[in-house]
Amino acid sequence: MPEFRVPTQSISEFEIELDGDTVNAGSVNYVCGTWTIAFSNEITAAIKERVLAHQGGTIEFYLVVRDLAGNESGSMNKDTYEVVEYTW
Repeated sequence: MPEFRVPTQSISEFEIELDGDTVNAGSVNYVCGTWTIAFSNEITAAIKERVLAHQGGTIEFYLVVRDLAGNESGSMNKDTYEVVEYTW
C-alpha cells in the first residue's frame, strides 16, 4: 500500500492512488488530538488481498506525525516507536 497522509481535521473522504486509479480510501475523524481512520470497503479489500498474498496475513502501520515546521514524532522503524499491527 502506498504511504498516505491525513490532515489535522475531520474529513468525510480521503483519496489515495492505488494501481493507477484515485480511490476513496475512507474517512478521518480528528478530535482533541486523536485521529480515527475508517478505511473504505474498497481499500480494506485491497489491503487484505495484498497482506494475505505477500505478508503472511499481517499488516503493520508505522505512524509519523509532522507539523508545518517539519518537526516530527514517530518513525518508519518499528524498533523505535510503537507499531500498529493487524492480522487477518
